[in-house]
This record gives sequence, structure tokens and C-alpha cells, in this order.
Amino acid sequence: MLRGIFKRREKRPSPELLEQLRRKYETFQQLLADNQAVLEIVTDLEEKYNGDYLFDMQYLRVSVKALADRVFSLINGLNSLADDRYGSLYPVYDRINGELLELLAKKRKIPPDPPVLPLQDITLEKEESVGGKAANLGELYSRLHLPVPEGFAVTARGYQEFIETNRLQEEISRRLAALDLNKLEDLVLVSREIQALILSKDLPAPLAEAIARGYGDLTRKLGGPVTVSVRSSALGEDSRISFAGQYGTALNVPGEEIGEKYKAIIASKFTPRALFYFIGKGFREEDIAMGVACLAMVRARAGGVLYTVDPLAPHHNELIIHAHWGLGKAVVDGTVTPDVFVVTKEKIPRIKSQQIAHKETLLDFNPQGGVESRSVPPEEQDLPSLSPENILTLTALALEVEGHYQRPQDLEWAIDHQDRVVLLQTRPLKVFAPKICPEDPTASGPVGNPVLLGTGIMGAHGVGSGPVFRVDRDEDLPDFPAGGILVAHAPSPRFVTVMNRARGIVTDLGSAASHMAAVAREFRVATILNAQRATEVLTPGQVVTVDANNRIVYEGVVNSLLLQEEFQHNPFEYTSLFILFEKILARIVPLNLIDPYDPEFSAKNCQTFHDLTRFVHQTATQEMFNLSASSAKTEKQAQVLESNFPVEIFLVDLGGGIREEARGRRIKPEQIHSWPMQALWKGIETMKWPGPKPMDVKGFASVVAQTATTGGGDSEQVYSEKSFALLSRNYLNFSIRLGYHLSTIEVYGAEGVENNYIKFNFKGGGATVERRDRRARLISTILERLGFQVEKKLDLLEASLTHQTRETFEKTLFALGKLTVYTKQLDMVMYNEAIVDWSIEEFFKEHLPDFKN
Repeated sequence: MLRGIFKRREKRPSPELLEQLRRKYETFQQLLADNQAVLEIVTDLEEKYNGDYLFDMQYLRVSVKALADRVFSLINGLNSLADDRYGSLYPVYDRINGELLELLAKKRKIPPDPPVLPLQDITLEKEESVGGKAANLGELYSRLHLPVPEGFAVTARGYQEFIETNRLQEEISRRLAALDLNKLEDLVLVSREIQALILSKDLPAPLAEAIARGYGDLTRKLGGPVTVSVRSSALGEDSRISFAGQYGTALNVPGEEIGEKYKAIIASKFTPRALFYFIGKGFREEDIAMGVACLAMVRARAGGVLYTVDPLAPHHNELIIHAHWGLGKAVVDGTVTPDVFVVTKEKIPRIKSQQIAHKETLLDFNPQGGVESRSVPPEEQDLPSLSPENILTLTALALEVEGHYQRPQDLEWAIDHQDRVVLLQTRPLKVFAPKICPEDPTASGPVGNPVLLGTGIMGAHGVGSGPVFRVDRDEDLPDFPAGGILVAHAPSPRFVTVMNRARGIVTDLGSAASHMAAVAREFRVATILNAQRATEVLTPGQVVTVDANNRIVYEGVVNSLLLQEEFQHNPFEYTSLFILFEKILARIVPLNLIDPYDPEFSAKNCQTFHDLTRFVHQTATQEMFNLSASSAKTEKQAQVLESNFPVEIFLVDLGGGIREEARGRRIKPEQIHSWPMQALWKGIETMKWPGPKPMDVKGFASVVAQTATTGGGDSEQVYSEKSFALLSRNYLNFSIRLGYHLSTIEVYGAEGVENNYIKFNFKGGGATVERRDRRARLISTILERLGFQVEKKLDLLEASLTHQTRETFEKTLFALGKLTVYTKQLDMVMYNEAIVDWSIEEFFKEHLPDFKN
């Protein structure tokens, strides 16, 4: 019987099988590349979602399309490896991809309201029809009965009529489809083309008539002709995202010019800064129907902005009023330095402080229409623009608005020449508070760098460092470098086009109430305004650190300040794009399939693209692992490894696994080019072929008895099967039979670590259950100490090691080579538990004394 056990049995090859194995390996390589690409796309999506990066709708569409294509390729690859046994993955893919496509294609529905609505018919519920700005004013007018101008709104339906009648949507979409936000020259060109196209069209007759009726009703209510302000009220504007200063406003407009100004406001949706802003924030162009508010003009004695909390220090429980003589437009544009009043939000508010600016000019009505700058009388230039009574009246109104909305508000207001307060606008106030904001820079240690500027107003929290870049006119913006510090005479909303590249902004003029400051806070760009001498002191190319928290500009880089800067939340969390992003990631990122040994690890339980990727990768590696079952059929096509061991090893080169000069039937170890096989074989050949170990009679008897009970056919197969290795330069699938022990080792190791893995399976025999179990415990303990994750089922071991470098894998394979030989005939000596523990220590002491995982 023993002679029969050691008898060799010849096998006949399948001529086509070698080429089939090579094709499967090529498929597997592509599958790994697809897997890596999926993980990179998912990582990039998560970085954009969680970080400080600007992204747009085009980015989402391109990323989801690339991801879907790769996942589909993964499924195709697995079915190619597994002879189409995983067709059930396709319906799962179709469901997830269908949900993603539906999210990306969903369009905003325009309510079927008339093209014009009077302010008394508007409340917050009409936001989808008239836009956020008009809806908020209607809420103040109709529901809170607060002082706001009389007026009307041209609805989103009116905008749709204008676009559709003139067949503009296709022309606009075609121009925007290929637009790259990072190419400012293209942005400017496309903007000019679209605006010229809009201005060249006529209003549809029904829309023109509706606007005329709205103005007629307004004049009748006010007792005669009035001029109006024509203001943008785009869908989404002044709701969850501000659009501060991105769209147009026309002031002091006569009734007969409203139609033309309406078109100008529509065209302002496509200025370079507006395009950059709404595309960058993820709004689809077709989803931002432009509502327009037409309001009776208030000839303001004073005007400005009120924040119901300090956006830079909300914990102070104070409201801030910025005021100036004349129309408040100069305050929101940042072209003047306003008076600043701080009022406590106590039960009885009190004026805590005031900073009175020197005010030489103001904005007022131009008799021919529009507005003009005028000189402030010398005796009024240093007077407060608001009386204490004005301040407390404004405070009371603002607190009522804040209480209604239950969140901080940003209000624009005016006081007419009869000393009446009128509210012109309210919108949610963006509040950005850093975790660390010391009262002085020395709180984090002394700063040794020279101070270049130490005056100004904090426009947006933060610290940023980089080279100074002067912006004197809009034409300078295309050359703005990534990581630069923007220095200008006055703030401008046009700076939004470079805020994704700016590390800081410093201007001579301006206030925290300017549109640009609001945008800078959204983009989290450290900003100092009203620094007075920034353009004189800071020279182009000079590296500086802008500490906006303390209104200081230092020469050079101040690392201690940069390290402490950390904000609490993502600046885009309230945008429609961010909300859409969350829904998209919910179909992509969550991983529900974790444990491949869990019965729930199956195709039907895949809920996301991540699940599909995980399932395909795991299943594909198992399919490759099982290739060794087919490899014996390639014996005639294979080459034989020369060795001093009494084991015949056949090599199947899948490409690059054996050096080109090795063309003979027999291959020497040094002719192997596969580095996994080289590392494994070094471990094997350093071991002496095991002779008989000390054993008890029961040990040998258990082998013979187990062989007898399993039948002569099985025992004959144990020793007749040969060992096969499928190999390439970076891949190894080695099925090695030593006595009764079958070890299968699969390795993939490329330059990176993302797809790298070692899988090790061990199956023994030829002994009683107790002795086989002891041997399995010995091997599993050694594997765990080598860093493997091990799953043990009786005497079957499945182990894996992943995401390690090639250097680590080479050391591990060297150890596995030693372990493979060491385990031969261990059944003979596994006669008690103590010998197991002794053998584990002996293995590391004698064979791997210096091993460190």
C-alpha cells in the first residue's frame, strides 16, 4: 500500500489551457486596475465633500460617470474570470446607477404662477416662484407687517416665458457645456456672448404687458409715478446660500425703463463672477430661474447693513450695524468705510460702542435716473449717520425678524428723510467661528516675524500665507496664482473668481458688511479690510502671512499661526450641490459587505458601488486562487523548476515571470523573474528537507490509519499530484503539495499598496482529527504573528495579508517559504498541546530570529 501512495501518475495536457490562463490573468490585472481607479475616485469624492475644495456640477457628473464605468468593467471582469456565474450583479448595478442618474438629472419645477405677483400676494412659501429675496420681503410685508417698500415681483414663470419664447436655453446650455471654470479667459468670453444674446432679445408681449400692469398698480397705490429698484431674486438667492453681490441691481429706474433693466438683470446671471459662483456652488444653470423684485425707491438719508449677531464672534450676543450717509449700496459694495455700531441683545438693548468714520462722499439719486456720488457737507463728515433712536428702532425690527426666522439675519435697510426706517432685504446670515481665535497672536506663542500691517477690519476669519499679488483691475485676475495673497485698493465681488486659489485678501478700503467679505467667509479666505496702506506696504511677490483673526500682516511664513487655524464645518454645507452630494455619496460610499466569511456577503446584499467593488474584488481574487485546480492540466506546456528537493514543481509563465533567456524545459531558480516566487523560494531553499522527527508510534499509526480509512485512491492522489506555480513579474499562484499537506499561496504586489495582497490556504491530512487540529493551531498562530488575518475551519486555514509594501511582502514570503517546509510531517509529532507551543517558539527562534512584521 505504501508503494502505491508514492506512485506518480501521468496527466495529459489541454493544448488551449495555457493561453486561457494567460487571458484570465490579463483580465485579472485589468480588474485590479479598475478596482484601484474606483477607490481613487471614491477617495477624491470624499475629499471634496469633507474638505476645503471647490467643486461644481460638472465635477459630480464626470466623477459619477467615470465611477459607474469602472464598476461596470469590474463586473464584466469577474464574469469573464468566473465563466458568467455572477450575472446577478448586473441588476444591482443598474439599480444603483439608475438612482444616481436620476439624482443628477433631476430638474427644478417652476410653479404655474402668473408672470407678475404683487408683494401683498407673496410669502415665504412663494420662494420657488419669485426667488429668495422677493419671498423674504413678501414675508416681512404680508405676514409680519413690517415697513418694506411697496412693489411687485416678476416670477420664475415670467423668466421661463422670456427664455422659451426667444429659444435661448439651447444656446446658453451649448456655451456652458464645455466651460472650464479654471480658465478665466474662457469664462469671460462665454459670459459676454450669453449676455449679448439676452440683451438682443425682446420681451414676449404677455410678459411686457404684465410688468406694465404691475407698475401701474404700484403707481396707483402710491398716488403717482415713482422710480423703482430692479433687483435680482434668483431661485436659491438669499435662502440657504447668499449669492451676495453676484447678480445685478438697478436703482432709481423710471417706469418706462423697467423692461430693459429686467433684461439686464437676467443677463447679470451670466457675468463671469455669477457663473463662477453658481456653477462652483453646484447649481444647474437651468435650475436658477431668475425672479426679479421691482420695489419703490426709498431716497435714503442713511442706509446700510445690520447683522443680528457678529458673524465673526457670535458668542458675544451682540448685533452689528454698519451705516453711512445716503444710499446703503456704497456699504454693501465695500466702496466706503461706514460707521459701526455695536448693540447688546439684552432684554433692554443698549448701544455698547460706536466707531464713527470720516465720510466724504455719499450715493444719492441722479435726476436722470440711476445714482451718483455726491460730497458730504463738511460739517457732517464726522457726525454719526444714525441717532440713538434710529439705532434702537433698527434693533427692535431686526430682533423681530430674527425671532420669526429663528436664526441670525443679514438685513439691508434705509432711513428716509422723514426719519422712517424701511427694511430692504433680509437673508440668513452665514456665521463662521473658528475653534481657535485668540485675542492676540501671542496666545499661541511669540511671533518673531516683522509686522507689516497692524490695522484694519477682519472680513473673514483665518490665517493664510503666500506671495502678494496686486489686483488693480479685473484684467489682472486671470494671472492670479494658486496660493497667493490678493492685495487691492477696494474689495470687489469679482474676486470670487479666484477665491478657490487665494490664501488671503487684504484691501485698503472696505467693511465686514461688503458682499466680498460675505463671499470670503463662505470660501474661508483670511481677509483684512480697511487696512489703509496695504497697496503701499505690500509688494508683489513678497511672501506674507495674513492673520485676519488679529488684523495683522506679517513678513514671511508664520507656521505657528497656520497650524492653529481649524474651522468647525464645511463652507458649502448649506448649498444645493452639497445636499445633492450627500445623496450621491449615500449610493456610493457606505460599505455594508465587510466580512467575506459572513453568509450575508453576497451579490444580492450589495447596496452601493462600494459594496459591488468589494464583492467583485474579493470574489475575483478567490477565482484566481482557484486557478491552481486547472494548472495541473498544463503540465506539458509548463517548465520544470530544478531543485534539490524531492518535489516536482511546474511553472506556468503568465508573462514576465521567467526571464526571456530561459527557453528550455527545465528552469533554474535564478532564472525566475517573478519577485513573489523569488522571495518564497529563498525561504524554501534555506530549509533542510525535513527528515524523520522524533515521534511516537501512535503518530505514525495515526497517519497510516487515516490513510486506510480514507481509501487507497485518496492516498494515491495525495502523493501523485504535482506542485504548480502560475507566475508573472508581480503575481504568483503557487499550489505546493508536500506529503499530505497542500498549501496554496497567491500573491499580487504592484508598486502601490492598494491592491497588494497575499492569500495563504493550508489543508492537511494523514492523521487523526486531534493531531490535525493541533497542526492547524500551530500554523494559524505563526501566521497571525506574521501579520495575517486567519480564518480556521477544522484543519482548513485561510489567511490573508493586504495593503503592504513589496519590502514587507518579500520578508513575509520568505517566512512562508520556511513555514511551508517546516510543516511537512508535523502530524507525526503533534502528540500533545505542549509540543504545539514548543514548535511555534522553535520556528521563530531557529528560522526567523530577526523577523519583524
